[in-house]
Amino acid sequence: SPYEAPNHPDIRLDTTHQTPAEAARKVIDWLFGEPS
Repeated sequence: SPYEAPNHPDIRLDTTHQTPAEAARKVIDWLFGEPS
């Protein structure tokens, strides 16, 4: 079946306006409870 985006994701990454490093930092900060 096709991919269905979650209605309420825990984290959202807009990779059109972030570098891969910025996106990775956002994920790491989220995992460790740091504000973004």
